[in-house]
Amino acid sequence: MLGCFQIMIDKDKFAANLKNLKARIPVKPKTYTKEHPKTIKQALNYYCNQRTIHGIQACTKNLNDEYWPLPLWFNPENVEVGFWNKFYYRKQYKSWQKGKKFNGLKEFDFFWVPIMNHFFFQRSFDEILTEAFDANKKYAFGKLFSNPILKPKTLILESIWKNYSNADWIACITTMFPLIDFVTRKILRTTNLAVDVSKICKLFQQNGFSLETSGELMPHITFVSSHQAGETLFSKEREKWLQKMYEYDFGFIGPALSSFIRFGNIYYSYYKEDQDGDNQVTLLNRHAILHGSINQFGSKANTIKLLTFLYLILELEAIFEIILAD
Repeated sequence: MLGCFQIMIDKDKFAANLKNLKARIPVKPKTYTKEHPKTIKQALNYYCNQRTIHGIQACTKNLNDEYWPLPLWFNPENVEVGFWNKFYYRKQYKSWQKGKKFNGLKEFDFFWVPIMNHFFFQRSFDEILTEAFDANKKYAFGKLFSNPILKPKTLILESIWKNYSNADWIACITTMFPLIDFVTRKILRTTNLAVDVSKICKLFQQNGFSLETSGELMPHITFVSSHQAGETLFSKEREKWLQKMYEYDFGFIGPALSSFIRFGNIYYSYYKEDQDGDNQVTLLNRHAILHGSINQFGSKANTIKLLTFLYLILELEAIFEIILAD
């Protein structure tokens, strides 16, 4: 059981809990198995193959750069995003040769789709993920309504669903602010109203994972993307650096934590005034909105970003139980 945050955990205990989490990540089995994780919680019990992890890391890095949380609101049994499902399936598995019927993407193959969509057709992630969320919104909201933590907040969820259906984005966003704080307190097992996501972000920062270094929770993509032209890919210095990063290689869980740190730090950071009220603000900052510093925050993309962040926190509940344990 998690206790009150003020007496619960410090920097050293958090570091020890991260090592405990690392020890919980399943290693590659000696014999092939079809059992793979379909949720973050299942990643504590089932091995996730490296190809899938690399795809999740690559997608998360691109989403981090565009200030998007990692989307986990799709149905892993059948991801519905339209044409791109079939395109990717045929491209990867050559189903037209095998004569197999396409039944939808499975598990986390979905994370290759936004990358291909973005780089092949130069579509923005705002457009890609808005389209994908609308294809999965009934499933996503259904999961929120059935989540035990949110049972006392059914009326608030119904209001968010109604406002989403009516395209009232400002109402959706502002209604989600207290909901996210409520979920954070429940996960931390505290009734202290001053506790929010920033407390968790600070613990990560004290252990080397800040807004700027959150990518180090994704060793493969960070190692590859940090390579400079003309530099030896596997120099002794880089190999030492990579080895250090592997100490915090949490498989599929790593990108999810990286996404949480990245978006959480921006969302709860100290706000700054708008330079120009006519400019479109791309960063979703809670304090800036509450204090009237940002005017143009009420968009569909920002609404889905915040729903995605709420969903990410709920999906990470089992991981927080480990890394925030007293």
